[in-house]
Amino acid sequence: MYTEGWRDDGRVLWIERDCGHRADPGPGPSPHEYNGLRSGDARDGRTARPSRCFPFWQEVLACYTTNTNAEDDSGKAKCAPVLEDYYECLHHKKEAARTLALQAAYRKAEANIKRDDAPSAGEIRRLGVLDAPLEEKNLKPSKWFPHKQIN
Repeated sequence: MYTEGWRDDGRVLWIERDCGHRADPGPGPSPHEYNGLRSGDARDGRTARPSRCFPFWQEVLACYTTNTNAEDDSGKAKCAPVLEDYYECLHHKKEAARTLALQAAYRKAEANIKRDDAPSAGEIRRLGVLDAPLEEKNLKPSKWFPHKQIN
């Protein structure tokens, strides 16, 4: 369980844990300023970069500003394809559906392949070694290791 102390300006003064350890986070933004930050983002903007979908969002905004105004927003229908591209960038729903369809088609094709030339269990056990007696293969059985005749 945590107990927290707050400053008048909304910043955390201290955090106390069950063990009684007191950690002072020091100066910094209040917890409300952390909303919306992702890992890799910086609070001061030095290393923050636009998200991967930011160009799509810019296209959506450009479409809305050119096709709508305060009195008439009937031009929103023109922006549906652009908005759809933005949502696809965010959630990858169409890409996931295509991937599932491709995987299903691949599995179906694999199941329909005729295996007339499939190796038998004996061939698999021999790992492709020629099926012949040791004399024909010009091999002698080892005296140190047991030798088993393969059927």
